[in-house]
Formats: sequence, C-alpha cells, structure tokens
Amino acid sequence: EASTNVLSSNRAEFDWVGPDLAGPVDCDDGVFRVRLRGDDALQTVDVLVRISFDGRYDADISVTTPDPIAGNVLGLFGFVPDQRGGYTLKEQGRWQ
Repeated sequence: EASTNVLSSNRAEFDWVGPDLAGPVDCDDGVFRVRLRGDDALQTVDVLVRISFDGRYDADISVTTPDPIAGNVLGLFGFVPDQRGGYTLKEQGRWQ
C-alpha cells in the first residue's frame, strides 16, 4: 500500500487542493505497479505508474474536477483537457 498527500499539501503555492491518494503496489512480470486513487466531494484522481527494473517508467494520470483553478495548475505540469471534462497526463521515460 502506498499513499501521498502531495495534492492536498500545496494549497498555499497553487490555490488548488486535490485529494489524498492511496492504493496498492504490486509486481507483474518484473514491473512494479503503483495504483493510487483519491476522491473528495468534487474531484477524483486516478494514477497508474509502472516501473521496470531497468529504470523505464510510464505513468497515466487522470483528474476529474469542475474546479477551473485546477486546470490552470494541472496545465503547468503538462496535463491536457480530455473529452470528459477532466485532465490527463501520460508520461514515460527512464530514471537515471
């Protein structure tokens, strides 16, 4: 089990608060998977990060929120609006 309060601890800096995230960590065929989810009264955040032993990773993150300030903040981090009225970020790379 993993958890983080990264989205709820940055109110002063970004003027937007997301929910705390928590979820399972497992391994499938040599790939670590971290699945986090957070909900509050207005929004939902889903995160899936896959990390290989060679340092490659990919992340799929979606945020559903009616808060217009969230769009401004999420855009700073590379999120793009999706067709459902939320925001998504797909990223991949390699940790050094």
